[in-house]
Amino acid sequence: KSLTIQKKAELVAYGLPVTLAPSLKDNATKHLEADEYHKMMAEPNTVIIDVRNHYEAAIGRFQPPPGGAEFIDPKVRNSHELPKWLAMDDVQEKLKGKKVMMYCTGGIRCERFSALLSQMKQENPEFQTEGEFMVRGGIERYIRTFPEGGFWKGKNFLFDKRQEQIPANKPVEELDKEVESKCCQCKQPCAEYRGGFKCCEKDCQVPVIVCSVCRDEIRETEPAPPPAISCPLCEEGYRLR
Repeated sequence: KSLTIQKKAELVAYGLPVTLAPSLKDNATKHLEADEYHKMMAEPNTVIIDVRNHYEAAIGRFQPPPGGAEFIDPKVRNSHELPKWLAMDDVQEKLKGKKVMMYCTGGIRCERFSALLSQMKQENPEFQTEGEFMVRGGIERYIRTFPEGGFWKGKNFLFDKRQEQIPANKPVEELDKEVESKCCQCKQPCAEYRGGFKCCEKDCQVPVIVCSVCRDEIRETEPAPPPAISCPLCEEGYRLR
């Protein structure tokens, strides 16, 4: 196996000037082991934020039990939109006075997001929470700790060749019942990103789900250009910019 090292201006791209970028040094977010994180999801006066991109959350996310944490999907297309989302008055009002849980694939995006949250709290004394918490090792470790799924619903989107991760001991029938995402072409239930299809909107271009049936139909029309397919956010006209 080969190792590739690349120099990046930002590990998690928020697009902020260096002088405004959140510092990790003053971050007081607590790292919880998967079993502790699992228990906290059942607590009231708690929110849990999916800090990944919306297209990742579409095929799998945490679903806390009734009476427990309130799930929040910022519905961002990329990390650049998170600072704007967190700066919104209604968002800060929702987080104020709550235990704020957060999660991502492996934990890196939570480190950056929690630092941004800490910075905004320092800048605004009226915006205070009951603490911030992230799961150590992210979704990946949680799913390994709870091989039957725990409070996880669906698939964990991955950027590597595996493409997605599922709880090892969760029956396929149960996993199929959890599918909420749909093929962006025929609107039938589907929870896999294959074929490299992207949203047709020029200022979006996020991955879109196209089922195997539609992929075969598109291949049959080659070399004609693929159909214009919009992501769910663009279809509903949602913008966070």
